[in-house]
Amino acid sequence: MLPQRLPAVIVILLPLLLGCAEDHHPILYSDDFAGGPPPAISSISSPTGNYLAGVTQMTMTGTHFSATPANNYIYFDTTRANVLNATTTSLIVQVPYFPIKKDSVRHTLIRATVLGAQTFDSTWCDLKAAAIKFPAVDASEEAWSLASDGAGLMYAAVYDSVKNTSTIVRYSLGLGTRDSIVRNQVGRRFPCMQVSNDGFLYFLLEGTAVLLRAPLSGGTPALYLALTGMAEPKGFDFDVNHNIWIISGASAATKLGRITSTKAYRTFNFPLGSAKAVRVFGNDLYVSVSNDTMDAVWKAAIVSADSLGTFQVYFDMKTKYSNRVSALAIDFSADQWMYLGLDNRSSDGILLVAPGGTAASVLYAPLIKFNAPVSSFAWGTGSDLYAARRIGKPNSWIYYINTEKTGAPYYSR
Repeated sequence: MLPQRLPAVIVILLPLLLGCAEDHHPILYSDDFAGGPPPAISSISSPTGNYLAGVTQMTMTGTHFSATPANNYIYFDTTRANVLNATTTSLIVQVPYFPIKKDSVRHTLIRATVLGAQTFDSTWCDLKAAAIKFPAVDASEEAWSLASDGAGLMYAAVYDSVKNTSTIVRYSLGLGTRDSIVRNQVGRRFPCMQVSNDGFLYFLLEGTAVLLRAPLSGGTPALYLALTGMAEPKGFDFDVNHNIWIISGASAATKLGRITSTKAYRTFNFPLGSAKAVRVFGNDLYVSVSNDTMDAVWKAAIVSADSLGTFQVYFDMKTKYSNRVSALAIDFSADQWMYLGLDNRSSDGILLVAPGGTAASVLYAPLIKFNAPVSSFAWGTGSDLYAARRIGKPNSWIYYINTEKTGAPYYSR
């Protein structure tokens, strides 16, 4: 005999059990799922053949990439890289930043996959440093000017704010050594210097109208020439005939000076404004000038030791860079690209100016952010460019920059 009533728990569960028997939802997981086809890397390349960490935009070619950049997953070791542009056969990839020592390489595994694929393809890449700062100055020092010799040794004029002295030191960067060429000059800085092929280091002394020199072997500096009629000599450079061209930083009665290899000295009127930096490239003289209306680099042909062509604006900061700043340093690569070290009205540090002064971009932005004046350059061997970041102790640094270009000649060395 059946009971009159089912137990309460069975009454509750029975509809659920009957419902489960009739519900036929599809199975979501299948061990047959293979995903989309994985990408295959056929090659990687860069415009220069180098891969600079944080700077290079690498081209990756292959098959089965996604045309949607975000759907491509590119890893350098464990760091995901940003894909800037994508097709199914080619990617433009921003190489991520890694700290790398000068003259070292980081052997890096690159892996690539796409959304929906189950496997990676991989290749290898050797990354190099684009720019590094190194402790070439002590905590109480700041580098005012740089120079280099034909052997790639770098020289820095450093001011010690604690001792109130300036010293010119020579660095063997490969060995990490430092020795003094000019020792402990009291109270004055050296705004510009050049290594010459006659075995001497030439330099200006702040607040004086003199050009000094000291032997590269070390020793007491001696007067080379008094710069009569020059107010606040700011910088100088040698031309191909070993004439020295000197600029004045005075805001009034500005002069341009010339010294021949026989010490014949004369001055030219230079009414353009206060000069900040000078560089000879080819047969032309380039001068950075500031006045009430503009900051610009001007250019004039060196006709002879006694004759200059008319100065013309080569690069106007406000027009081409959209900012009123001065260039405190000028240098060139052999293929006519100009490097400008900017004053403290800009945080960008260095501008790279196209040949002819037609356009400019911030060098290696946003990897390098100087946030301080760049007061001097010196080109080492190969693609090595050194830059002095002068902001006062303890934050003054000397930067090594891999330009991927060859430096223009210094006619002094």
